[in-house]
Amino acid sequence: MKIDAPDHVEQIKTIYKPDYSLYHQAEKIFGIIQSAVEYVKAKREPVTREAVEKKAPDAFVLDSLNPQLIEKCADHFLSKKYDDCILNATKVVEVAVREAAALSNTDLGVNLMRKAFKPDKPLLKYSDTHAEQEAVMHLFSGFIGVFKNPHSHRFLEIKDPLAAFEILSFANHLLNLVKRVNKGKAA
Repeated sequence: MKIDAPDHVEQIKTIYKPDYSLYHQAEKIFGIIQSAVEYVKAKREPVTREAVEKKAPDAFVLDSLNPQLIEKCADHFLSKKYDDCILNATKVVEVAVREAAALSNTDLGVNLMRKAFKPDKPLLKYSDTHAEQEAVMHLFSGFIGVFKNPHSHRFLEIKDPLAAFEILSFANHLLNLVKRVNKGKAA
């Protein structure tokens, strides 16, 4: 027989003592049963995008993100300023690439990414395979083109915490890639 809430069953076993009046144990046991019911309902409910989108921003765990993303984006995320959060995340990636490639502050946006990761003579080499190096250049360029440029030029009024969290996670992954690339050598 499969038990849906085994931890709850064990909790009841530790409370229930046949020698004592059930009345004195009932309140604790009913509390555990209510918790088990909620646990089983939550476990059986399908997780939909709509349900996740309705979560409050503090339901998302930001602790595992790059410290720069936390510093520059967490306050915006938690205060539901998703446009600012996304724009800052793209700037964190942009600055990390610029610094890793030792480029100047005049190197910006998509052109910066193309210059840093260009397949023929990369400043930041991801791979010795030309197609892979080109793909990583497009990945970084695309991230900036899709997420930074629109937020730099207009207010998009993003209301979806999941979309903002996904972009933060993408920025986090790109920052991890920047750490792994070597200047002029394949990572």
